[in-house]
Amino acid sequence: MTRKDKMEKIARLCAAAGCPDKLRKIHFNQFVYREWHPHPPRDFIDWWARHPDNVGEGGSDPESFFNCARYYAQFREARIHGLLAEIPVTLQKPEVLALPF
Repeated sequence: MTRKDKMEKIARLCAAAGCPDKLRKIHFNQFVYREWHPHPPRDFIDWWARHPDNVGEGGSDPESFFNCARYYAQFREARIHGLLAEIPVTLQKPEVLALPF
């Protein structure tokens, strides 16, 4: 993606999200110069909500994880194979069963 493509894309994303001018400047700098994506797609946010590494409240926001190579790669693979609604067995945490006493 060229610099011009990045400039156009972040302008579209911020317009769709309704970002105020001050925030648009911050997002422009993040996206064009720092390779940080401030507006992850809705399907990533939904996928991340079901991910076993998501600790919920008190954890990092979806934007942070979208910009993390590990989770972005997992998301891309799930999207390519049409598995966004599922979490692969290899990523699922085993259930902890209470032992009767």
